[in-house]
Amino acid sequence: ASPITFQPIGTTRENTVQFPDANHSPFEVKAGQQHAIPIQVNPANLTTYAETITVRAQNVLPNLDSEKSLNLEALSYPAFKLIPNAVVVRYRRGTEKKIEDLHLEVLQSQFYINAIKVNQGLVSRVGYSQKLHEKNGALKKVHLEVDCNQLDDESNEVTLSFDIFGILQPIEKKIRLQKDVLPEPAKLFVQKSNLNLEVTQERKKESLLTLQNRGELPLTIKNIVFSVPSDLVQALNVEYPITIEGGAHHNVDVLVSAKGIAPETYPINFTLHSNCEAAPQYQDALNVRVREQEKYQHYLAIDFGTTNSCCAYIGPTGVPELIPLDIEANPSEIMPSLIVYHSNPTNGQTHSIGYDADTYRTSEVDGPYYISSVKRWLGYQWERFFPANQKLQPCDVVAHILKHIIRQAENHLDSLKTQSKINRCVITHPTIFSSKQRKDLEIAFNNISISDLKLIDEASAASLGAIYQRYEYYTKFQGSYRLLVYDFGGGTIDIVLSEVISDGNEITIEPLAHGGNPRYGGDDVTQAIVDFVLDAFKKRIQKENPNLPFEIPYTSLRKIWQPSGDPRIDRSTQQNTRILYNTAEDMKKELSKQDESNRDFPLSVDVGGDIRPIESYIDGDVTVIISVAQLKSLIASELYQTFNNIDAMINETGGNLPETVILAGQSSKMPMVKNMMATHFRTKYQTDVDIYLSESPKECVAMGAAQFGMIHSSPSKDKIKIINPSKTHSRLGITQVERGKQVFGEIIPKGKLIPADSSNTVDFPLNDRMVVIDVREHFGTDNELSNTSPVDNYTLTLPPNVRETFLRKARLQMGVDTEGEIELTALVDGDEYTFTVKKQEPEFVSEI
Repeated sequence: ASPITFQPIGTTRENTVQFPDANHSPFEVKAGQQHAIPIQVNPANLTTYAETITVRAQNVLPNLDSEKSLNLEALSYPAFKLIPNAVVVRYRRGTEKKIEDLHLEVLQSQFYINAIKVNQGLVSRVGYSQKLHEKNGALKKVHLEVDCNQLDDESNEVTLSFDIFGILQPIEKKIRLQKDVLPEPAKLFVQKSNLNLEVTQERKKESLLTLQNRGELPLTIKNIVFSVPSDLVQALNVEYPITIEGGAHHNVDVLVSAKGIAPETYPINFTLHSNCEAAPQYQDALNVRVREQEKYQHYLAIDFGTTNSCCAYIGPTGVPELIPLDIEANPSEIMPSLIVYHSNPTNGQTHSIGYDADTYRTSEVDGPYYISSVKRWLGYQWERFFPANQKLQPCDVVAHILKHIIRQAENHLDSLKTQSKINRCVITHPTIFSSKQRKDLEIAFNNISISDLKLIDEASAASLGAIYQRYEYYTKFQGSYRLLVYDFGGGTIDIVLSEVISDGNEITIEPLAHGGNPRYGGDDVTQAIVDFVLDAFKKRIQKENPNLPFEIPYTSLRKIWQPSGDPRIDRSTQQNTRILYNTAEDMKKELSKQDESNRDFPLSVDVGGDIRPIESYIDGDVTVIISVAQLKSLIASELYQTFNNIDAMINETGGNLPETVILAGQSSKMPMVKNMMATHFRTKYQTDVDIYLSESPKECVAMGAAQFGMIHSSPSKDKIKIINPSKTHSRLGITQVERGKQVFGEIIPKGKLIPADSSNTVDFPLNDRMVVIDVREHFGTDNELSNTSPVDNYTLTLPPNVRETFLRKARLQMGVDTEGEIELTALVDGDEYTFTVKKQEPEFVSEI
């Protein structure tokens, strides 16, 4: 508050502490001011003795100190180190700056840091503590901001200059920086191009959701959650977690099902839970456009074969085209008519069809539920076991296969973005197919919601297909000529003799007679080769082991394999069956191109439960050779019977020979068929007939069926027409007793127009008012009951007032209506009594 006068500052040893400015007289410091006096210290002397500087004030008030002392003591030179000396800079790729911390440990003395400088660009900034650094004190940090872009792969040396209070020269410390680039964390990327899907109403469509990992560390997808209406979108066959390596991608199969969904565009939100740091819950949306399903305007034509099936449609250009039924097969348009039912369905798949089914032929689990040649069973009933106690009959199994074919066709049409809803079909059937078999076909279609159905026999369809394939050739003919189609399929031989009328650019076909063999086909040729092979091996074993009781276990095509209870025998049966039929099928194909075929058959033999390779019982290899001549001898009798059938058809229709014979069906590819046919005409009629085999004889049936459907859907646009008046396909009659033997009694002959000529009345004395009649049909000319097929049972109970004398004079009237139904009426004393049909239709499982 008032000035103070100070005496000159004193010190004990002037050689240690000196005052460069004059300090000989008192000096005054005014209130509120400062006065600085420079001090010069000789550190050499100070290190030996401590020094005291004394400051005295004059005339100080009694309550204030008049003297103050400043003690000077020499400190040792600062010594310290940085921990660590070598710094590993760990950072993720793309990082610009990284802060690394060092600890400063004082080894000697204590000091304050005025500044820390660094000249290299590796360190852009240094941070430090401005508090006292002292030995044994808490370690303080030095912060380095490292420029990651300037770090080299090798060691990087940095010099830090420490400016210490009281030290004239800075203290330098060197450290090394070693970079360690860490992998980029997992980074999820969803391919946007896959987020727009299109599906047709009531259809299903599989698509892909592509997930990418644009990081370097593995990406783990924990789950994918869709928020959808009515399960419109769902992921297929996904097992979580999904691991995607750095830089890789993963496709998630997505099923879009528009069943019951109205046409509209639906944004489908979904969430992916993952270990992606940037988006652990990634959210996005799929846009699903549901297109309105339009009905296909034509008939889908299905050639449902015993061995193989195919189908055709009228394409965008207005001509028949085949539909690929299995894009992985070659050819893709032909699908084996096979099915297997699964004991343990996965993803709701209760059965497999086509080539997929063939892989289960010898399965120990599903092998008993593998079915081939089901077409031959139509019209009959089964007593066999199916998974989950299903009660399936042949028409049920056929329905499953047909529905698969229709689904494939709809998928194909949908891919063309054209009308894809199929609600009407043309189905082909063998020419000699019983009414009950045709009825089973109708039942199968009815239970897959196809009510608009046209039936055409395979040979007639082949006629249309063959003429379509050779349209320009047949338009050269003018007037009327005859065409014979010989369709040698996998399960049947169908024959049709037609009258063809060519008038300008228009061709009309009128079938005159039908024939064939409904119980013989390409499968039987394969079976004949199998029998030939087995016979050859049996003779060799018996010759070399005369007293050996043995069996070669296998299951023939006409039998249903059931487990024996002995796993070894079952495995042997399955393996032998697979080897025999697959190899025999290959031999049959080879014999269509060359004179002989030789193949190995590594079969196994059962000797009292002891299963051994066949080599154990024969000398030499396991090769079997079969020639075309040998195969011909095995099947000639069956083919000659059909040639005799052709002769009968020619005689029935006036004796005029066909100008052209068309060979259809896969089995017609065997050259012997064409050669035998040519020899028959040359021998029987002393003439050569034009015999034509197309490159794809199987396809012409489906193509012709599509042409037949087009005649009905667009009759004005078609240049090939068919006049196919409904006629009785077979002789219709009942079971009668002659000379104590049951025989077939014909009532309506074959080939009668329906309904004009398809009715007849015969004498039928009644012995009772309760009447049961077994109606049968016969495709041959004899009256053997064993050669007939049952139609249905018909019953009638006459009223009590009918007199017995009139019963003995009763007559029976049989007629066929326009729907193909057989009606029976009893005529008694001028009155008509209608029979009731007891149809034995198999129980159908409608839910497929």
